Order: sequence, then C-alpha cells, then structure tokens
Amino acid sequence: MSVEKKMKNIKEEARYLKSLKLTMDLLNIFLGERKGTGEEKKQLQHIIEEMQDRIYTEAVYLLTHTYTKSHAEA
Repeated sequence: MSVEKKMKNIKEEARYLKSLKLTMDLLNIFLGERKGTGEEKKQLQHIIEEMQDRIYTEAVYLLTHTYTKSHAEA
C-alpha cells in the first residue's frame, strides 16, 4: 500500500473517530453487558433511532478498532 493511500486512510479514520456517537459505556449497554441508568438508556435509544443500521459500524470499530465504511461490511 502506498504512503499516500495509508495517509488517506489514517485521515479518514481520524475523521470517523471524531464523529463517533457511541461510547464504550453505551456499547456495553447495547450489547447487554450491563443495564445502564435511565439517562444512558434514553441516550442510547436516541442514538439507535438516529443511526439505525450504522450503529453496527461504530460497534465493530469500538470492539475491534477496524474501520469499515458501511454496516454491510461490519
């Protein structure tokens, strides 16, 4: 892979990282690892409604640190 392509990928991933809506705490609630507070559940529900299937892309990224461009790849 060329240096230019690697730099493009790094920049793209950095932009993606800045735009994440899901946190590890919210991901743990989403995955059923913990119950979460009422406020966290409300926040998570809002994110789910807003993101729809794209939430899986963020979940995969947070779990594996692997950037995927679409939920189909996730």
